[in-house]
Amino acid sequence: MDFPGWKGLSLEDVGLLFFLFDIEAGAAEFPLHASEDEWLAYVIEGGGELYSGFGDTKKTGSVRFAEGDFITFHSNTSHAWKNGQQRTRILFARKA
Repeated sequence: MDFPGWKGLSLEDVGLLFFLFDIEAGAAEFPLHASEDEWLAYVIEGGGELYSGFGDTKKTGSVRFAEGDFITFHSNTSHAWKNGQQRTRILFARKA
């Protein structure tokens, strides 16, 4: 990963791709981006701020996320992440 404080681990099996983000306290913000895939995320630990965006340059809103939250992303949904002051782990899943 090219973002200080962010580590990732992936596993693909049974037609699904799982991706685990392990984010250090106070890690760099993960910038606006989008994926052609639909994703489901579960916040295992920690929390922070999830931003919505327009394209990859303009943030348009935000919502706090915390341990136990489920988050869904439609394809091509611009978003960015900012971790809080604690370790955060988020598990993502999509069709492989």
